Amino acid sequence: MRAMNESSDTNSHRRFHLTFLLSLVLSSAALEAQQHIPNFVIILADDLGYADTSPYGAKIRTPNLARMAKEGVRFTDFYVAQPVCSASRTALLTGCYPNRIGILGALSPYSKEGIHSDELTLAEVLKTRGCATATYGKWHLGYQPQFLPTRHGFDDYFGLPYSNDMWPKHPAPTKPYPPLPLIEGERTIETGPDQNQLTTWYTHRALGLTPSQPAKQAKSQNAAFGGPAATQLLPPAVLHGAQRGIRDSSRPRGGVQAFVRSWR
Repeated sequence: MRAMNESSDTNSHRRFHLTFLLSLVLSSAALEAQQHIPNFVIILADDLGYADTSPYGAKIRTPNLARMAKEGVRFTDFYVAQPVCSASRTALLTGCYPNRIGILGALSPYSKEGIHSDELTLAEVLKTRGCATATYGKWHLGYQPQFLPTRHGFDDYFGLPYSNDMWPKHPAPTKPYPPLPLIEGERTIETGPDQNQLTTWYTHRALGLTPSQPAKQAKSQNAAFGGPAATQLLPPAVLHGAQRGIRDSSRPRGGVQAFVRSWR
């Protein structure tokens, strides 16, 4: 539900801005000439700082991310609506200030709120252009069925409905947390999943999207990794301190580089 009511004029205003922004990207002369819709890949890493990767001055080596920065565009300014889970995701997917649509801070496993069905998401806009859409990792925009990604423009979903530390093993909970669910589509396939394997599972799922889609169908994917935020997400073989969590996400086998290159 929304925490505040909004007029239809406000909804139309929001939809116009998000659609207009995507139209600017999709309607360039080159794209129109080729009748080609590009793939959209958004990789979101919780609590990853500006200077935590080598392209931005970190002493930790992240060679695949460095290569991507060298081959592409490296931005030096980026702003989010709020520096916290649910609110920042709301802004990313809708193009709106989260306060305007009633999602603030981080929703808990006991929250009754979630993203409203009237909100237009990035995935829904891209689907109108024929894109196949998916999101893997942390969702955190509501855990009830009506709030899940598959009800908001995503064809496929695999991940946690909220933060991985919102589970019974939290060291200092404000109230006891329920078992942590791992969801596929709209079905809980496991509770209390092995968090050492989550990053690997998300990556494998992301890499596996392309074979099932038509060769000429554009794809849009949001991969939300939680590794930098919580060291329990790392396999024991690479857990040599929290810094290794960033290095692991850039390792040569699999990970970011293979993920992005598989979509070219």
